Amino acid sequence: MPLLSKSCIHGLRACMLIASRREHAAFVATRDIASELQLSPCFLTKILRSLTTADILTSLRGPGGGVALARPPEQVSLLDILRVLHGPALTRDCLLGLPQCHDDGTCPVRSRWAKAHAELQTLFAGVTLQEWMLRAHS
Repeated sequence: MPLLSKSCIHGLRACMLIASRREHAAFVATRDIASELQLSPCFLTKILRSLTTADILTSLRGPGGGVALARPPEQVSLLDILRVLHGPALTRDCLLGLPQCHDDGTCPVRSRWAKAHAELQTLFAGVTLQEWMLRAHS
């Protein structure tokens, strides 16, 4: 079972694709992204809209329009994207999905998960789209 939701995974992949095309075209058409990633255009549009609302992407309607990064790829971390697409659950939910999981010691997994979770957030915050793009093409 993946740690991240399908929306997060597809959003990361879409941002990577947009970043890789940055030099060739200012905007990438949503239909082109959907086709290349083999995703439903409707599903992808919802993801891209969330990223646009959060100022990670910018959009332009009409001919030559589509979506583009709102900031340079070296200024967009994976954590920026995940916070938008995964929401608050990324930072506070119980690993096991228990509704009454607290830091009071009642859950045997909580303290260990909190430490691992903090490390994951540091990892995601430290990787930018630029770095991810360079590693993917090397």
